[in-house]
Amino acid sequence: MKEKTIKLSEEIELPASASKVWNLLGDFNSISSWHPVIKSSSLDENGRVRRVKIEDDAENVEKLIEYDKKSRYYTYTILDGPLPVSDYIAKLEVEKITDNSTAVKWSCEFMADGVPDAEVEKNVQKFFQAGLDNLKKIFS
Repeated sequence: MKEKTIKLSEEIELPASASKVWNLLGDFNSISSWHPVIKSSSLDENGRVRRVKIEDDAENVEKLIEYDKKSRYYTYTILDGPLPVSDYIAKLEVEKITDNSTAVKWSCEFMADGVPDAEVEKNVQKFFQAGLDNLKKIFS
């Protein structure tokens, strides 16, 4: 069976300025303060690697690949964790729509590793959506 790259993207519009939203999301280590599934997050390797504890005490180790404060985005990869994926690259970006309206887009691409594509795709979409839904609550 030939492996294929899965691409996912979720987006939400928030009633807040892009700078206010980026102040929360722009810190690579802030995910535990806005994502309801994340219990804690800590940084090592000069702030480029974060260890993220998930609800069930599983841990993801994620590495920051690119960070652009001016354009308000960062990309990261998963080095280790329970998600059965390989070649995972994600991008979290904040884009100004108007002075008081902002789009947050969370996208990724990966290959499923030993499980059906649809199963992993559903889990990643659910994870992204939980975070974005909580941002809607925070900024409403």
